[in-house]
Amino acid sequence: MQFREATINDIDKIVALVNVAYRGEKGWTTENALVDGDRTTSAEVLGYIINPKSHLFILAKKAIYLF
Repeated sequence: MQFREATINDIDKIVALVNVAYRGEKGWTTENALVDGDRTTSAEVLGYIINPKSHLFILAKKAIYLF
């Protein structure tokens, strides 16, 4: 396994993971009773990736996502 910085190719999987973790029926927790909509969007994640003052890392195993 290796940590690496996220790229634009990772956006869809990051968004899916974050949204199911916080708002999905199968997530470890849910905020459905508190707020509506998705936890994050592709545009928001892209903003973190392209911001030179931000670093977003993922854990990968032989280029296969663990999520």
